[in-house]
Amino acid sequence: MEFTLSFKSTFGFKKGFASIYALVIALSISLVVISSLHISYQRKEDALALHIHSQSKLYISSLKDMALLCLRKYDLNTCATNTLSLSPHFTGSYFVNRLDSKSLLLDIVIESKSPLSTHNLRTIKRFILKDEDGKLTT
Repeated sequence: MEFTLSFKSTFGFKKGFASIYALVIALSISLVVISSLHISYQRKEDALALHIHSQSKLYISSLKDMALLCLRKYDLNTCATNTLSLSPHFTGSYFVNRLDSKSLLLDIVIESKSPLSTHNLRTIKRFILKDEDGKLTT
């Protein structure tokens, strides 16, 4: 019993608890900072993905018009596929296939590389084109 009393008085448990409390508080603060940085990065990534998606919808509309113009001016064999560099960050492709004697299938793919990560972001849209009396409609 005498040994434990001298151990308590020599090292002092109160100072040890203060060190543990300081360590817990420091870890809590560092976890809050790390999580806030992660949330900030995630917000940037989400905002960028939303912008790329919005821009891709505009490019899809343009590529659909280009494919329709090509099909009206030329034939299916000439306009079956096309790939374009739309900007430094976007590439677009369309593919036209015949479904039946009166219908065509138009697939449009817009691809972009995210500047914040190594992910490729793709937007794909499919249209069925009806060929009625020589006029293509969607």
